[in-house]
Amino acid sequence: MAASKDRLSQDLIFDILSSPRRRYMIYYLRTHGGKAEVTDLAKHVAAWEYDIDPEELDDQQQKRVYVSLYQTHVPKLADIGIVNYDSETRMVELTDRATEVEEFVNPAAGDERQWQWYYLGLSVLSFTALALAAFDLPPLGGVSDIAVGIAVGIAFAALAVTHYVMWGRERRELPEELRSRE
Repeated sequence: MAASKDRLSQDLIFDILSSPRRRYMIYYLRTHGGKAEVTDLAKHVAAWEYDIDPEELDDQQQKRVYVSLYQTHVPKLADIGIVNYDSETRMVELTDRATEVEEFVNPAAGDERQWQWYYLGLSVLSFTALALAAFDLPPLGGVSDIAVGIAVGIAFAALAVTHYVMWGRERRELPEELRSRE
């Protein structure tokens, strides 16, 4: 299969993701700078599979995974265009095409909202409101601390519900492939 400029089909993406080793390879590369040697990938994939520290692996465990990655998984991802593979340096590097797979692994990957900033902003406002009420400073000087605490709780609950509803709505949207029947 040669890489093309067209988007990957849903069937191909599911085929790619059907292998736990490929899923973990993509995850490892994405979380470790997008580039690694096959030996290093094999070490971390094997440690993940055996649920042990990479330093605790024996040579046989790492070799089994290395052979599988080298002969099967890296070439498959390279043929599809998810990774670039340099056979001289044995380096594997994610390509921009990996984002197409990421959308299926992490449905919120396309979400441009960065919810941590909403929660951080609400936290700052909450602490400010609580401090103003506690020290009897305007405009909340006359409001009881309990009332401010309840308002803060309601504000966080409303933000969490909004976040959950929007997350659920995004997960329920059909992929483009399933919307059109052409």
